[in-house]
Amino acid sequence: ALPGGPWLDIGCGAGNWLQAVQRSGRDAVGVEDNLAALTHCRAQNLAVTDADPLTFLRHAADSSYALISAIHTLNRYPARYGWELVGEAVRALKPNGIFILESSNPGSLLAGSEDVWYDPTVLRPLPAFTAQFLLEYFGLEMVLQRALNPAPEEPGIPDTEMEFVRLLNSQLYGPRAYAMIARRPLVPRESTRAAS
Repeated sequence: ALPGGPWLDIGCGAGNWLQAVQRSGRDAVGVEDNLAALTHCRAQNLAVTDADPLTFLRHAADSSYALISAIHTLNRYPARYGWELVGEAVRALKPNGIFILESSNPGSLLAGSEDVWYDPTVLRPLPAFTAQFLLEYFGLEMVLQRALNPAPEEPGIPDTEMEFVRLLNSQLYGPRAYAMIARRPLVPRESTRAAS
């Protein structure tokens, strides 16, 4: 169950997720700082704001969004920027609101060496462990983690009865992306931030 209110897609890119959300009847907006993506979204009549995502979130009221998504977005910015972006997103989420994060999986050698770099705006891959730590650091509770886009089984190295080969296959041909869904608790738990 989600609280009522608008949804926000940070770094909405070509607008695929935003379009699906709006088609479902939700009140959803995107924020994008890439001119080509922004132009594409506006040509599709999507509600997209031309702004730096972090600046946009800093000006958002506390507890103003029911759901915030960052799909293949955090890897486009320096680490500190991404850290601050998640912190501001959590502040802007309503209690019981949802944060969705999706990223390429650098734990897959194929994804980390090739897939992630298809997007020329990527600065650094975001490992799943780091993403989970970041969400939990800012007080979100993990609801779901899912591996996405595994490579087909055919290219795997044979002799999978050997542990080393199984491990190598999982690193070479494992999931090329991951998704995490986390919830802002109704009552904030004491976070690491408060202790520091």
